[in-house]
Amino acid sequence: MRHFDAPPDRPSDFAVPPGFRFVDPHVHLFDHAQALSWRFHDRGYDHPRLKGAWRLDDDRFSVPQYQREVAGLGVEKFVHIQSGYSEADPALETAWLQSLSDRYGMPNAMMSGCDLASDGAAAVLDVQSAHRGWRGVRHTGALDSVGSDAFMSGYRELVTRHGVCDLWVEIDQFPALTEIARQHSDVIVVLEHAGLPVVSKLDAYQERWRTSMKELAKSPNVVCKISALSSGALPNFFVDSIRDWVLHCIDAFGPDRCMFASNFPIDRMFVTYPRLLSAFRRVVENFTPTEQRQLFAETAERVYRI
Repeated sequence: MRHFDAPPDRPSDFAVPPGFRFVDPHVHLFDHAQALSWRFHDRGYDHPRLKGAWRLDDDRFSVPQYQREVAGLGVEKFVHIQSGYSEADPALETAWLQSLSDRYGMPNAMMSGCDLASDGAAAVLDVQSAHRGWRGVRHTGALDSVGSDAFMSGYRELVTRHGVCDLWVEIDQFPALTEIARQHSDVIVVLEHAGLPVVSKLDAYQERWRTSMKELAKSPNVVCKISALSSGALPNFFVDSIRDWVLHCIDAFGPDRCMFASNFPIDRMFVTYPRLLSAFRRVVENFTPTEQRQLFAETAERVYRI
């Protein structure tokens, strides 16, 4: 990426075990030839954690670039999660991604962007869900709208279209997420990025996160996506930095309701793709083969129907 040097890999990061499969359920593509905008490329975008994400900008990070990034690492499929915006057409990103899937066979599923609390949510879902690779949406509205009457109206529209919902929420929104899961107990809802914990905080904050995750996991239709932990990890002690957080997710939800994800290219700010996968494998190296298959591939394949 332009003006940005990723941390160096080690030879051991490429030591992929025989038969290893990874289905990556959280990837963000971009291509400035499209009539879309990507906020994380804007120097003025005030993200609470991704300071300097504009350094990742380039002409494009599309399927060929992703495939080169993951070559030889056992990656078989990936799910694209909303990242582009269009004021004129909120379904434009979905159409572009479908064209990529038709051409390259990837992405294998798309989670579109939709503000489920907006008045026009149903119309947007109609257009997005017409695409073959569509599996649901990432809610792009305000955090405090999650669980509101307006949100639930849009969520019901999503459910009628057999869509999955990815929610990028923090601890304060966990009660709302629990209520959403309770009202639609037969529908999977995905907690993105393990609830966005700051993994460098090892005080009362960590204990609050642990307790909240345990409580949320009591809803059997909530699935935890273990990703984006890199932003708070110490680079020189990467595995040790994320180990407790990863293991607690799995302890709370179980391997059949957890899935590892890369969050690339965003997480390239903090770690390379080979090193990230290597770290995940090391954290769960004592898990059974069945549990490891669930964490690295099978949970994602089930949730996103790929």
